[in-house]
Amino acid sequence: MEKRIISRRELLHWAVMASAGTALAACAPKTVEVEKTVEKTVVVKETVLAPTQAPETIELTYIDVDETGSGAEALRVYEEVACKGFTERYPHIKVTFQPGEGDWADALIAAMAAGNAADVFLHWTDFGRDLMQKGQMLPLNEHVPIEEQKDFVDEQMMAMHYGPTLYALPKYVSCPAYAYNKDLFDQAGIPYPDENWDWNRFLEIVNGLRNLGTSALGKLWPTYVIDWALQGWVWQGGGEWMNKPIDGTKILIDDEKALQGLRLNHDLVFKEHVAPTHADVEGIDWWHPMQTGRFALVEVHSWMVNELTNLEKVRLDFVVLPKGPARRAGLIFNDARSVWVGTKHPDEAWKYVEFLGSDKEVQKTVNSLIPARLDAGKEFIDELRVGPQIIFDTVNNGVPRPLSKVYFDVSKAQSDMMQEIWAGGDVQAAADNAAMVINEALMAK
Repeated sequence: MEKRIISRRELLHWAVMASAGTALAACAPKTVEVEKTVEKTVVVKETVLAPTQAPETIELTYIDVDETGSGAEALRVYEEVACKGFTERYPHIKVTFQPGEGDWADALIAAMAAGNAADVFLHWTDFGRDLMQKGQMLPLNEHVPIEEQKDFVDEQMMAMHYGPTLYALPKYVSCPAYAYNKDLFDQAGIPYPDENWDWNRFLEIVNGLRNLGTSALGKLWPTYVIDWALQGWVWQGGGEWMNKPIDGTKILIDDEKALQGLRLNHDLVFKEHVAPTHADVEGIDWWHPMQTGRFALVEVHSWMVNELTNLEKVRLDFVVLPKGPARRAGLIFNDARSVWVGTKHPDEAWKYVEFLGSDKEVQKTVNSLIPARLDAGKEFIDELRVGPQIIFDTVNNGVPRPLSKVYFDVSKAQSDMMQEIWAGGDVQAAADNAAMVINEALMAK
């Protein structure tokens, strides 16, 4: 904190005297008049400016979750860097970190209704859009001008707005790539995939890996299908999920081009048997298959990279998504931070959001993710190994997760569709049913 020095003011200067002065005591933050007597004959009134009082301490609460795979260590770093680091910069603002655990999102929504929610919070598609529509987020347009918004990924910024109003900023650059297990490729004698691969080469590779055998941990698999995140495959095949990515009014998943990507992945599981059913890998959640060492190819997202690049028992590398008949495309998530509209300290809460998204120490140690700002992201990946660079490059092929004004109806119907497909059901029938339910909900809105 910079110290303010108050100069001593000379009281009088006589031709026949040297000088006279007196010490000034600190006083309240207002202008006061001090009477001083010199030679017992002259009284001089001197104006003294008092030092400024320290600002009132402001307390903020911040909710976030560990998306790096670091667990308790990540939460400790949140406290040390994201909270104490901010207070070192702004000593009058104290931030209390609340780790998002259990049903924290439901608890946050309930706290908003009760009027005592966290000042700054993380959110994503599942409930963030609903909070945005219900006016629970503070508008940020005055803090982030249009020119500055261009330093973020366009496809992510689309989801940060509701109409013309900006309500959130991305937490990090979210984009996918494939991770591959070099040991399993070497074992099968299959060349590693490269940036030129397409659907045909992808299928050649997984078929060439079908006889990997077993390990002490169980059967070894050529690939793994993340069944709920297949929008990228729909776009690669030339289809569209909805008629527009944000606030779409009609779902198009039942179109033949859209179904290509779903059928391809369905067949990997139920016809080709080069990817497991849920029962085959019970107990392995969808974000941890590659860590087991039992899979040769798994689609991963940028928030998984920190954990994957630090694995010791699995030799991994990364490659861009395969190109489909139409293009190369992947799903971009919209994890973001917002300020609660009911905060008592909107300016300070915004300062904190800005700090979390721009401070280098936070980006390196707290997020361990590619910073949302493009310039910062490029600088960040220069300091890391090749994997994040490849993932960062795929942002050019990213497509935002489709959103609509009846998001929860859409989400439920899509989930039902995926459950039907991944239980071995007919892809066309499941898509037709989902399209009917979703379009009825959209028309009723």
